[in-house]
Amino acid sequence: MGDGHVGRAVAIYVPGGVSGARINPAVTLAFAVRRRFPWCKVAPYTAAQLIGAFAGRALVYAVYHDAISALDQAITGPKTNGRTLAALSMFATFPAPSGCTRPVTTAETE
Repeated sequence: MGDGHVGRAVAIYVPGGVSGARINPAVTLAFAVRRRFPWCKVAPYTAAQLIGAFAGRALVYAVYHDAISALDQAITGPKTNGRTLAALSMFATFPAPSGCTRPVTTAETE
């Protein structure tokens, strides 16, 4: 298990018995729509999930601030507010650059 799978597993199993392991507001909403979760709990759960997500990202940034800065200094290329896309993509996802909307297959390169 690599690439954060252990972290996700722990995030699901530890609070699972209490919260039903709903760490995503979309899942909470889907459960409410399917009548498997009471609507009166949707707003508090969603607020807690969003606050937890922001707190988690803030903690990651605080712990890895020096490494992120070193990465930004080492990588050349376009920067936004002094940060490279590699560093920014740790905290958000971005659309593919124009012209890169689908992967190139091996048949197209031969």
